[in-house]
Amino acid sequence: MAEDKPWVLISEVGDEGFHEDVVDILKQHFHLICVKEFLKNPVLHGPKIQAMLMWNYSPAAEPSLLSCLPSLKVVANGGVGIDHLDVPYINSLGVKVANTPGVVSDATADMAMALLLASARMVVEGETSWAKTVKSVEDEQAVGASYCEKLDDLLNESDFVVLAVNLTPESTGLISHRELSLMKPTATLINVSRGMETPFS
Repeated sequence: MAEDKPWVLISEVGDEGFHEDVVDILKQHFHLICVKEFLKNPVLHGPKIQAMLMWNYSPAAEPSLLSCLPSLKVVANGGVGIDHLDVPYINSLGVKVANTPGVVSDATADMAMALLLASARMVVEGETSWAKTVKSVEDEQAVGASYCEKLDDLLNESDFVVLAVNLTPESTGLISHRELSLMKPTATLINVSRGMETPFS
C-alpha cells in the first residue's frame, strides 16, 4: 500500500535529477515527492517526509527547508563527499546523514542507489543493525537500531552489510573467506570502500 511507504523528498525526475528507471526502483520502497510539488504545499507535505535523497547536491539541505520537515530522520547524499552539508546542524535536529562514497560514473550509480535505499530504510524503519554508528542506548532508541560490539555478531545477524572504510593497516583484509562464511546465505555485502568518508555521521 502506497500509504504505508515512507515519504521521501527528491529533487526532480530527468536529466538534472533522478533517472526514470531509478525512480521506478525508488517507488517500490518509498512514496516520492519532488521539490516543486512539495513547495506548492509545504505545510501539508512537510510532516509526512521522513527522508531526503540528494542527487547532484539537490535538494539543498538548507535550514529553511529542514525546518519544514519535522519528521525527517535521514539525509542521504549520492556522492563521495558531505562537505556541502552542515552535518553538526543536521545532526542537532536528530537527523542522520548518509552518503554513497566512491560514486564516480554512471556504472556505479546502481550501487549508489542501493546504498541510498539501504541507509534511508535503515534509519527510517530501523530494520537493519550496523556497527560503530550507534553510540549509546539513546541513539539506539532514536533510530530503532541495535549496536553490535563484535564484527562476527554483526555479520551473523545482518541481511545487508555495507563496507565504507578507509584503507588502513587495520582495515586491510577486514572481510575474508572466514567473515563471508559467517554471513547468512541470503545476506548481501556491499563494498564501497576506497579512500572515503564513513557513510553515517
